[in-house]
Amino acid sequence: MRTGTALPLFDTTLINAGFFKALADATRLRLVVALTVAEKPVCVCELVYALQIPQYRVSKHLAVLSRAGLVEGHHRGTWVRYAVAPVLPQPFRECMIALSVTEPFRADQDRLSDRMLLRNSEGVCVVGFLSNLELKERITQVKSGCCTART
Repeated sequence: MRTGTALPLFDTTLINAGFFKALADATRLRLVVALTVAEKPVCVCELVYALQIPQYRVSKHLAVLSRAGLVEGHHRGTWVRYAVAPVLPQPFRECMIALSVTEPFRADQDRLSDRMLLRNSEGVCVVGFLSNLELKERITQVKSGCCTART
């Protein structure tokens, strides 16, 4: 039996039914894990490559996550880059990181890391949407060291 009041580790008003409902979809959970592990804002086209799903589905799920307060989108020209909302509690982030070493999250992370090799010198996605074959060719070139391909 509890006799005292425990102080919450984080603002519990952030955690509500909508928060968990947004995470109940496997694709949205994969997006949140990918964004948490990335630690930097990620372009929609990078997420499309990482999760291997169409852009319209990624955008639809990011909108749901944004409304639930889990992610934030920031416009930079024609690009929208997403990141995990900074107000999310550290225990939640640690849970997402723990998930990242299991499948399908690990494969998503590997593809996202590869795709982020194609960023420019400022660390910004400038490639856009290319076919998976074209992206794999560019990634292979960068990894082999034959070019910097951060164009």
